[in-house]
Amino acid sequence: MGNLGLVYGYLGDYEQALAALEAAAKLDPQNALVFSNVVQALLQLNRLDEGKAMASKAAALNLDSPSLQSNLYMLSFLQKDQTGMSQASLALVDKQDWGDVILYAESDTAAYQGKFAQARDLSQRAVDTAERDHKTETAAAYEAEGARLRLETRRSGPRT
Repeated sequence: MGNLGLVYGYLGDYEQALAALEAAAKLDPQNALVFSNVVQALLQLNRLDEGKAMASKAAALNLDSPSLQSNLYMLSFLQKDQTGMSQASLALVDKQDWGDVILYAESDTAAYQGKFAQARDLSQRAVDTAERDHKTETAAAYEAEGARLRLETRRSGPRT
């Protein structure tokens, strides 16, 4: 059921994805990844309060995963919850294969807030972390996005 939910999500049918993922969570209530995928589907449907409730349910069951923390960061960003963003970031920054993900998300957040110098620094840290973890394609994608950000910064004038 979980894989079916992911397929529906890839196809953009988030309601069907959510239904399949919720069924998977009932079948496997100790699977943190399934809970994370439910939260992701709720994010895609802009049902943020339900996403937060599902994440709280996972926490109450002592379920945690890097993907759940990553989704919690996005959820907190959308709800303008700085504390939640910080907590998710701290949970991920030192995890193997996830440090680059959260650094890149923080880079996006800084750019969104107009803090371009901070965004460039975080983006470079994401590149360095991805390279350290042997994720060369991911590092290249971060570098390309960093170059785009530098170009846009030059066009709009320097801001910090």
